[in-house]
This record gives sequence, C-alpha cells and structure tokens, in this order.
Amino acid sequence: MIIELDKTRDVKFTLGSIRKGKQTFGIGLMQMLSVEQMGPDNIVDLLWMGLLHEDPGLTRKSLDKIIEEWLNEPENQLNQIDTVIVEALKESKFLAVPGVAEKNS
Repeated sequence: MIIELDKTRDVKFTLGSIRKGKQTFGIGLMQMLSVEQMGPDNIVDLLWMGLLHEDPGLTRKSLDKIIEEWLNEPENQLNQIDTVIVEALKESKFLAVPGVAEKNS
C-alpha cells in the first residue's frame, strides 16, 4: 500500500515485521489493533512495522519526525495513515476481509 510521506513509501507487513513488532513492543498484532490500544503511538508503531521491509534501518524516532513534518501539511491527517495500515494488513493477509473466506470455501 503506497503512502506519500517524506518520499513514496510502500507499507507492507511481513512475518518478520510482525515478529519484530512483538519483540519490540511486547504485544501481538491483534492486541495492537484493539480499540483499547489504538492511538497515535500505536499508529506510528504499526507504520514502522509496515515499512521495515523496505527500510530496515528506519527508527521509530526518525519516523516520528517524518510523520510530524507530513502532518504540517494542512491536507494530511493521522487517520489517513490508519487507513493505509488497515489496507496494508488486508493486502498482506494479516487482517481478515469479510466475505473472502466464504468465497474460497
């Protein structure tokens, strides 16, 4: 899932990035996505996980700066990143898409 931040970036979740997230944050993906956990910190953490495949050296601190600069543009809002994360999780097949399992049965 493509997002324009400091440059064009491809958000994609892999088994490795999901494992790295669990090791780093101490909670699994489904816990991170829960309503109780969701907030700006988790959005940044999930985006970081989704960018590791293309930029393994990316730090959460540098991603914070990238997002803060991106949010300075009036048309950009944090919920846009949230939408990209959800779509990337669907594309990566880590988030169920209603109706797909039934069609494949």
